[in-house]
Parts: sequence; C-alpha cells; structure tokens
Amino acid sequence: MFRPGRTRKIAVIDFGSGCFAHETVYTYIQSRFYRSPEIILGLPYDHQIDMWSLGCVLAELYIGQPLFPGSSEKQQIASFAATLGNPPLPLLQKATRSGLYFNHGGEPLSLVAARGVIRPPLTQPLVDRLPSAPLAFVNFLGRCLDWDPATRITPAEASRHEWIRSRGHCVSRERHHGDHCRTSCHFKSPTTRHSRKVAQTTP
Repeated sequence: MFRPGRTRKIAVIDFGSGCFAHETVYTYIQSRFYRSPEIILGLPYDHQIDMWSLGCVLAELYIGQPLFPGSSEKQQIASFAATLGNPPLPLLQKATRSGLYFNHGGEPLSLVAARGVIRPPLTQPLVDRLPSAPLAFVNFLGRCLDWDPATRITPAEASRHEWIRSRGHCVSRERHHGDHCRTSCHFKSPTTRHSRKVAQTTP
C-alpha cells in the first residue's frame, strides 16, 4: 500500500507466456487474479488484456491486496460482477465459454466471489473498494476494468487520462478543477511505455 512520503520502485518481470497481438496462440494466459474477462469467457484477445491487468495491479498497490482474489475462474467472474455489474449481453453472446458462468439472460450462475463470500452483482462497486481514492484514479481503474475490450481504455487513451496527466497527484475524493487539484500528492504514477506485445504470466 502506498503511503505519504515513501517512494517505491516497481519492476515488471516474467514475460514467459508473452506473445504478439497477431500471434495469440494461448488459450490459457495471465495469472488468475489479473486474468481478463475475454480470456475466461473464450473471446478473441489482444493487447487490451494488459490494460485489464494494469487496472488490477494498480488497485492492488492502492489497497494492499488483490482486487479479484478468486480461487477459480468462476469466483473471478462472480467477483467481477459484484464490482462491475453484469457484462453486456452482446459480449456474452459472442463468447464460447459464457454458458459456464452466465444464464441466457446474462445473470451469473454463481454469486460466490472470492473467499467463498456470496456477492450479487454491483454490491461491492469499485468506488467502495478503493476507500479515500481520488475520483480521477477510480475513473482510470474503471476504464481499465471494462468487461468489453472494445470499449476498455486503450494505451493511447490512458496516456491522456486526467489521472495520468496529473502524475497521480490527486489523492482525495475532492472534486478537481481543470488540471489542478486542491490536495497534495502521495500516489505517483510511473512513466510507462507500451508496446503491442501481450505480456502476461501463466498461473
């Protein structure tokens, strides 16, 4: 967990199952806690799976524990729904494995989320999972944690997001005025470079 006045260095490692976006040969990719919906549901995937994982990692750095710590993919899906609501029905209709997790109406078959806790959809929204987090940060994570990779924030869009442009300076829920914030900084986002390589780890 980040605390005022402390600096952390983060190293991104282990690209053992990385692949290029035009060579997505793996059907089992990404460590479970950071696995994107399209991988679990059986949808085509590309570098947008990394944006989902980025959101999970940033949330974990903020709260000090994994955001979606399911012991199975079924629990992951239930945890996603509890925080993000149910996925768009058209997305499920295109997925080859959606029947394992959702009924024909798009409702989850299981409400047992992480650690065996029963959580109906949207009973634990993202804003409640991130106590005292800045609104810009919550918004950024919400854009990363979009069920649909087609509407999920892209790396280019992320680089222009308010939270990135402020370099993580906004640390409270106070409203922002333009590019300025009325609070001091203690959550600084790293400068990152993005390539189209899908770099994830296996469980």
